Amino acid sequence: MPCREILDLIASRGYNGFVCAEWEKKWHPEIEEPEIALPQHARVLREWMAG
Repeated sequence: MPCREILDLIASRGYNGFVCAEWEKKWHPEIEEPEIALPQHARVLREWMAG
Protein backbone atom coordinates (compact mmCIF):
# COMPACT_ATOMS: atom_id res chain seq x y z
CA MET A 1 0.00 0.00 0.00
CA PRO A 2 1.42 3.41 -0.92
CA CYS A 3 1.07 4.90 2.56
CA ARG A 4 3.25 7.94 2.02
CA GLU A 5 1.48 8.84 -1.21
CA ILE A 6 -1.91 8.50 0.47
CA LEU A 7 -0.83 10.82 3.30
CA ASP A 8 0.45 13.32 0.74
CA LEU A 9 -2.84 13.15 -1.17
CA ILE A 10 -5.10 13.70 1.82
CA ALA A 11 -2.87 16.51 3.09
CA SER A 12 -2.99 18.20 -0.33
CA ARG A 13 -6.77 18.23 -0.02
CA GLY A 14 -6.65 19.95 3.36
CA TYR A 15 -7.06 17.00 5.71
CA ASN A 16 -5.28 17.58 9.02
CA GLY A 17 -7.03 15.08 11.27
CA PHE A 18 -6.00 11.77 12.74
CA VAL A 19 -4.64 8.76 10.88
CA CYS A 20 -4.66 5.17 12.07
CA ALA A 21 -1.93 2.56 11.69
CA GLU A 22 -2.52 -1.14 12.11
CA TRP A 23 -0.27 -3.67 13.78
CA GLU A 24 -1.26 -7.16 12.62
CA LYS A 25 0.89 -9.57 14.61
CA LYS A 26 -1.84 -12.23 14.44
CA TRP A 27 -1.51 -12.44 10.65
CA HIS A 28 2.20 -11.57 10.49
CA PRO A 29 3.89 -13.28 13.46
CA GLU A 30 7.35 -12.31 12.19
CA ILE A 31 6.87 -8.61 12.89
CA GLU A 32 8.21 -6.92 16.01
CA GLU A 33 6.32 -6.72 19.28
CA PRO A 34 4.14 -3.60 19.76
CA GLU A 35 6.60 -1.99 22.18
CA ILE A 36 9.11 -1.83 19.32
CA ALA A 37 6.95 -1.59 16.20
CA LEU A 38 4.42 1.06 17.19
CA PRO A 39 6.87 3.78 18.30
CA GLN A 40 8.83 3.22 15.07
CA HIS A 41 5.70 3.53 12.94
CA ALA A 42 4.53 6.60 14.83
CA ARG A 43 7.91 8.29 14.25
CA VAL A 44 7.82 7.55 10.50
CA LEU A 45 4.23 8.76 10.16
CA ARG A 46 5.06 12.01 11.97
CA GLU A 47 8.06 12.55 9.67
CA TRP A 48 5.98 11.92 6.56
CA MET A 49 3.17 14.19 7.74
CA ALA A 50 5.60 16.97 8.62
CA GLY A 51 6.69 17.21 5.12
